Amino acid sequence: MANLEEKIENSVKDSRFRKIISKTKDIITRFYPELIVPGYVALSSLLIYRNDLFREPEDVSIERSIYRGLETSLILYLSLVLKRSKDNEKKRSKVTTNNQKGYTRILNYPITAGLILSGIRNLPEIMKKLELLCIGTKIQWDDYMTQYNNLIEKLPEHNISTDYSPRELLTEQLLRQIPAMLCILPQTIATTYILFEIGKNFKDQKQKRYVKRVLQYVGNKLIGKDKRVLELSDEMEEEFNNNIEPNIYRSSIYFKQKKYREGFFELKKAREKLSHQNKTPYTFIVPTIVKRLNVLINQTIGRHNLRRKIKRRRKKENEIKLNEDDIVFEYCRLAYMCNLSGMQKTGLKILDEAYQHFPNNIELRTLYAQELENSKNKEDNEKAIDMHIINYQTLKKQSKFKLVSCGETTKQVSIISMVSNPTLSSTYVYKKDSLKETDKARLNLEQAKIEKRKTLEEIAIELEKEKSKGNDEAIRRIMKIKEGLETLAFPETIAEIKEDKNIINVMKRGIGYTLREHFNSDSTIITTVFNVLTAMAFIHAKIPIEGREERDQKEYFYERVGLLKDRINVPNNLVNILREGFIVDQRLEHDYVFNKDSHPENWIIQTGLIPGLENKRLLAIDWDEKGIVHQTVEIVNFLDTFTNWNYLLKRKFTDHYLRSYNYFRGIEEPEKQERGLFMVSCLDAMYSRSIELCYAWSSKSRPSMHNCRKRLLTNTISSIVVIRKKFPNFYSEHMTRYCIRNKAIKELIKIM
Repeated sequence: MANLEEKIENSVKDSRFRKIISKTKDIITRFYPELIVPGYVALSSLLIYRNDLFREPEDVSIERSIYRGLETSLILYLSLVLKRSKDNEKKRSKVTTNNQKGYTRILNYPITAGLILSGIRNLPEIMKKLELLCIGTKIQWDDYMTQYNNLIEKLPEHNISTDYSPRELLTEQLLRQIPAMLCILPQTIATTYILFEIGKNFKDQKQKRYVKRVLQYVGNKLIGKDKRVLELSDEMEEEFNNNIEPNIYRSSIYFKQKKYREGFFELKKAREKLSHQNKTPYTFIVPTIVKRLNVLINQTIGRHNLRRKIKRRRKKENEIKLNEDDIVFEYCRLAYMCNLSGMQKTGLKILDEAYQHFPNNIELRTLYAQELENSKNKEDNEKAIDMHIINYQTLKKQSKFKLVSCGETTKQVSIISMVSNPTLSSTYVYKKDSLKETDKARLNLEQAKIEKRKTLEEIAIELEKEKSKGNDEAIRRIMKIKEGLETLAFPETIAEIKEDKNIINVMKRGIGYTLREHFNSDSTIITTVFNVLTAMAFIHAKIPIEGREERDQKEYFYERVGLLKDRINVPNNLVNILREGFIVDQRLEHDYVFNKDSHPENWIIQTGLIPGLENKRLLAIDWDEKGIVHQTVEIVNFLDTFTNWNYLLKRKFTDHYLRSYNYFRGIEEPEKQERGLFMVSCLDAMYSRSIELCYAWSSKSRPSMHNCRKRLLTNTISSIVVIRKKFPNFYSEHMTRYCIRNKAIKELIKIM
């Protein structure tokens, strides 16, 4: 009986023991990543710190070592979590993963790849030290002695004895480096494991190419091939245009090379891409919390190190000179990495801290102001305005920042020159004008914005009606007008600065190129022209003309011809001949419209920092009050100042404008005869407008336009030929004046 009781008791004990063992195994299986990582953080931080003491004593710090330990541990943790989820999936499905074929078989050997990469990264340095220790030549030892002497001088700062001989110090370095390498080895293996496992899940060719590029990047980054990393980043961005990773890769290399402005420009590009990230699957999916944690740790340690540098800079101002740009742009990098991770408030705090240390740095102040503008906090917006005021005052005082004229305009519109500062040149435009003219321009712009909003709402209602009727032709026509109007964008004024009796408007600079530049560079120019004509028709139809000064075409032309006499020495007889060429015909009279001054340099094709990322927009600049003019003046300004379109294409352009104009006015489509007369008017207006522009372009303040005058006048002669061929009846009625025109323009070309 006793034996039986003993057996039962032993059995119970055994079952309890088994349960404890089972529970322990279960806990370890379920939570082994969480159990391993804390110990790994402590061990890796310690070994890295001990190793760095004898390798980089100048930059060593326990905080930096802890951060590196956390960084390596995070990657290890992610790999263990991924392995755990894979193991659980296998248990549930009881299906083994199919082997890869071809070159993809490498994805089955992540540990081997990690070992190889780690060896490539660390073994050469270790073998070099071992060779020196065992069979080093005098030349090799002489080279090492320079490093030895530098280290011996720095070791006392960390309370380390300098009793080491060169051989002893080399041995000590090896004894510390090898354990550190072995401790970091799991991180490299973990990295390759994560990448390889993710790579297995990619099935289509584009995804495979992306994985391949990332693996190439990791490999080249580990072995320090910065040039190849930049090339791979370029290739990745070319193929995966809306992915932020290539820009982050490039920025890290540029910051490493102390090319701060290039690096920061890449971060700005990544910021622009951020809203497009959800449109692509070609990015590694890491939990947001993990990303933010990594960035948070990075910026915390980074800010701590920057504060130390600032203290050193202040204490040893006479002995050591740390470049201000090094610190400022590192602060900006940390802030932008926070922004890219969705931590805008933290990013603002970092910029504010930097601003407290360097309040006179104009680049920092500008970048900080940009971020404050994006804030929804009213106080932040007001603070940004104050910064813009300080910036402008600084720009005027400091000679190193050169303000240059922006575009061909009679107004004082300027930007910071690219030579002075590439970072600031693409940020803001400064426009100087009187208070009265500024108010008028603001009113014109607000009217245009309101009318655009109302018109698009009306178009949406009309489209629904036409869809219910099934009128496909009307739908296509309205959609074309809608698409053109939607591309219209307006300049954004950030701040207004009072200066004497004038106002300085600080405006965001549109990133792109003018329509004039677009004429010679893009195959999509025809579509762009149609869209601009739609926008012009909208402006002319919707902006009220009541109360605006009317420009009498004949009187204005006569005045400009007379002024040519003094500006470019035009003889009196030629002045009279030019005036005789002006034709008065009621059929040439069309509507007076708001004078937008729609020449190609007043339209900017907005592409953003990354062309092709989003649809182009037409930024209509210059909303100054210039009264009202004939429609044809605006058409000539746009179509004929820098180009010479063939007749058929130009006829399509004018027809489209007139149809759009009538649509926005709410009247019937123009008949064929009306469209023909409008075309004649545009061709005829080329004469008067070319003479007027010749006067404006002959100004000493606009030397870049002098070479454009002859081409403009040549286009005018071509317009006379077109009228003679395409509209012979109208030409014959005014043949005498057209002959006078032809002769006068040829004489004027000789003078130019």
